[in-house]
Amino acid sequence: QKKLYSYLQAILMSFYSGNIYVDVRHRWKGYGTLYLLSTVSILIIPLAAFFGVDKYNYYNDVLIPSVKQLPSMEVIKGELQFNKKSPYYINNPKTNKPIIIIDTSGKITQLNDKNFPSASLLITKYAILSRFEDTPATMEKFGKNLNGKISHATIIPMFERLKFIFFST
Repeated sequence: QKKLYSYLQAILMSFYSGNIYVDVRHRWKGYGTLYLLSTVSILIIPLAAFFGVDKYNYYNDVLIPSVKQLPSMEVIKGELQFNKKSPYYINNPKTNKPIIIIDTSGKITQLNDKNFPSASLLITKYAILSRFEDTPATMEKFGKNLNGKISHATIIPMFERLKFIFFST
């Protein structure tokens, strides 16, 4: 069967017509797959680049400056020792809303959208809760025998390794 649409028509119609894809699939011998892959690539590559740059900027402009504000803390036998007023808030440098919360008093126990919509990290007396954007929070409890210090100096290298993994080219 003869194809119904030319290459130029196909490019223009790909934005609004489902009929072009039926024609490409059934009547374009050999070039149909190449056309479909090209169309998908043209749409996906700029979108992926946009999101990659957006996440990279969030990492550099929000996450790292916020983590650098973390005070020193110590975990002794699975319990966080924190010598500042609790709850302690570290705000997003761009929005000035809490992004990291440290609470050993037990007043804040959940990362929820109602009270702290932009918070990504909650450190409690016995656990660390984290979430990213719209994902549900995950909890990591401190082990009963865990002892050690937590500070930005120990956390930033971990984020640098993640940055290398996700943003290296």
